[in-house]
Amino acid sequence: MSEYFRCYDNETVQVYDFDKCIKALQCREKDNEERIERLQKEINYLVSERYKDKELQRMQEEVRRIRADSARGFPISEKESESISNWIRSHNCPDANCKCGSQLTYTFSPTSIGTFGEVQCSCGAKFEFRKVVWPLRKSCG
Repeated sequence: MSEYFRCYDNETVQVYDFDKCIKALQCREKDNEERIERLQKEINYLVSERYKDKELQRMQEEVRRIRADSARGFPISEKESESISNWIRSHNCPDANCKCGSQLTYTFSPTSIGTFGEVQCSCGAKFEFRKVVWPLRKSCG
């Protein structure tokens, strides 16, 4: 059948040949599939960029933490540094000239199970800020 015009809802509408309509719908479907594929690739790219941003933020945080650890001058964690500071504030040194913190000796003792850490005031008071827990042995029997 060929194309023709028809009045529909007080409008003149062109009615196309059936085969031509099917071909147009197939073309539109192909366009939509290509658009979906292109958008999916764009979404994947944006997701990967977001992942890269998160990974970059994680790495920047790790660099900040490492810099803070190295600024202390020793391999002391932030938690250990806080416990040492608390000990210094609470330490009642018998030496009147001692302003605890001005004459501290840090000692690190590496062992096969870990490294012990200790700080000692010039008055002789010691604080063990890093303890290595010995593994518990189960008795045989």
